[in-house]
Amino acid sequence: VDIGIAIALIATSKHLRARPTVAIAASASGVVLLLTVSGVTFDPLKLVSGIYRDGSVYLASSTRVLSDRDGKTARISVLEHTNGTRSIGTNGKTDASMQMSDTAAPEADEYTMTLLAAVPLAYKPDAKRVANIGFGSGLTTHVLLGRSTIESVDSIEIEPMMVEGAKLFGERVKRAYEDPRGRIHIDDAKSFFAKQSLGYDIIISEPSNPWVSGVATLFSDEFYRRIRTHLNDDGVLVQWIQLYEIDIDLVASIMKAVDRNFGDYVIYDLQGAEMLLVATKSRTLPVLSADLFKDAGISKDLARLGISDLSQLDSWRLGNRATLAPLFLAQATPMNSDYFPIVDQNAARARFLQRKTMLADLARSPVPAVQLLEQRPAGAFPTELRQPREVADSLPQREQRVAYRVRDYILNGTQQPSVANLPNWQLKVAYFNRGLTDCKWLTNDSIWSDALYEIGVQIAKGVAPADAEEVWRKIDGSPCAAQMSAQSRDFVSLFKAVNRRAPNEVLAASEPLWAKQSALPSDRRNYVLETRMAAAIIEKRTDVAIDAWNVARASAGSQEVPMTQQLLFAQLAVLGRRPGK
Repeated sequence: VDIGIAIALIATSKHLRARPTVAIAASASGVVLLLTVSGVTFDPLKLVSGIYRDGSVYLASSTRVLSDRDGKTARISVLEHTNGTRSIGTNGKTDASMQMSDTAAPEADEYTMTLLAAVPLAYKPDAKRVANIGFGSGLTTHVLLGRSTIESVDSIEIEPMMVEGAKLFGERVKRAYEDPRGRIHIDDAKSFFAKQSLGYDIIISEPSNPWVSGVATLFSDEFYRRIRTHLNDDGVLVQWIQLYEIDIDLVASIMKAVDRNFGDYVIYDLQGAEMLLVATKSRTLPVLSADLFKDAGISKDLARLGISDLSQLDSWRLGNRATLAPLFLAQATPMNSDYFPIVDQNAARARFLQRKTMLADLARSPVPAVQLLEQRPAGAFPTELRQPREVADSLPQREQRVAYRVRDYILNGTQQPSVANLPNWQLKVAYFNRGLTDCKWLTNDSIWSDALYEIGVQIAKGVAPADAEEVWRKIDGSPCAAQMSAQSRDFVSLFKAVNRRAPNEVLAASEPLWAKQSALPSDRRNYVLETRMAAAIIEKRTDVAIDAWNVARASAGSQEVPMTQQLLFAQLAVLGRRPGK
C-alpha cells in the first residue's frame, strides 16, 4: 500500500511531469518491487516461532497456525499442537496454553489462570464487582463468571486481536464471551482506572512478563497506589508474577512497591515457576472460605486441576507477609517506580541471562522454615491423594504424598506396598524397619542412621502430627530403642518437635546436637542449624539465632547463601531492630 501511494504521488507530481524519464523510472522500479514482494511466501511457523527468546526459528512441522493477525500493538497468533493443546502468543511469545481435551492432563498455564480467579474468591466469597487486567486466553474471566454471586467482571485488554484470538479456545472460555455479567474493555489498564469512580471487591492483574516492553509499569509503586484507590476497603488485589527469567532483586523491587501500598498479603507458589500474590488494604487478610466450591461452574473448573476442597486449594500457599516481607526488604534493590524504573531497565537483562527466582526452594527445603516461623503444622493428607495423580500438585502436596506413603509403608510393611514406585524410599524403609527389630543391624549405625535421618526429615515436614505420632511410637517402643546411638535418639526428639512446629521443644531438642554440630555431616548440621535458628527467632532468642548464623556463614565460605538461610537471616535482622532486643 505504501509503495502504491508513492507511485501515485510520483505519477501526479507537477514537478516530475516535466521530467518524464524520472517518473517512468520510479514507476517501473515500484512495479518491479511490487511483483517481487507479491512472489514471496512467508512461512507462518517461522513468523510465530519467537526466535528472539530461545534462538530456535523452527516450530514442529505438525504445529498448526490457527490464527496469525496483526493488531494495534502486537502480532497475535494461536497455535494448535499435536498433544491437543492450543496456545496464544504475542509477537511469537506464548502467553497462555490450554489442553483442549477434557480427558488429558491440564497444561501448567491452566493452574495459573484458574487459581488467579479461585484464590481471591476464597478470600472474598461475597465479591460482587471484579476487574481483570489482561485477558490472555480468557480462562481467568471464564472461571470468575463460574461464581454465581458475582455481579460484574470488567476484563481490560489493550490488544483487540488478543480477545479475537482467544475465541479459538471455544468451550473452555465460553463464559468470558457469553455471560452478560462479563464486559470486555479494549483499553490501557491505567487509562481504564483513571476513568473509573466505582470500587471493586477484587482486582486481578495478570500482565505478561515484566521484560516485555511497557509491562513493567504494571508492577510499580504508582500503579499499586492507583489500584488501591479502586479497591473497596475489604477488597483484595491479586497479582501474577513470573519467577522465571527474573531474579530475586527484581522480585524484591516489585514486592517493596506492594509492601508500601498494602496492609497484608500472602504468596502462593505456582509449581516453582510463578507466584500469585493476594493483598489487601486492611491490616490482615480474612480467613479462607470454602463457599466457592458450592458453585457447580467453578467447582468443575477446579476439579479439572484435581482441587476438590479448601485444603487442596490452600496447599499452594507459600507464606504470609510477616514471614516473607523481611526477605524482600533485605534486598538492596530500590522499589520499582515509574520514575525510577528498576524493573523496566533490568528485566530484559535478567531474561537474557536466564535468571530465576528460587522462592520455591523454601517449599523444597528439608527444613519447613516458613511453616516453623508461622507455627503451621502439616495438615492431614487424605488416603485417596496418596497415590500418584495425572494432575499437577503444589510442591507441599508432592512432599506430603511422599511423606505419607513412606509413613504408610513403615507402619504396614509388605501389606501396604505404597512406595512400590519409589525404590530408593523402599530400600530406606527396609533398612529403617529392620533396625527396629534386628538389634544387630544397629551395629552398622551409619546405614540405619542415614535411613532414620531421611525418613525423619520427610515425616517431620509433611505428615500431620497426629498421623506422625504412630511412627514416633513405633521407634520409641521398638525392641532396639535402647541400643540406638545417642545421636539417633536426639534426632528423633528434634523431628518430633519440628513436626509439632513447637519452637521451645525445637530449641531443647537441638541443644545436644548443636553442641556437637561440627562433627555432623553438612546436611545434618544445616538441618540442626536452620531449625534451631527458626525456633530462636520465634522465641526472640537473638543470641541463639546469631550464634547459629555465625556458624552457618563460617562453614559456607564463599558459597551462595541458600534461600532458607536468606529468609532466616532477614528475620533475624528484623528481630534485632525491634525495641529492647
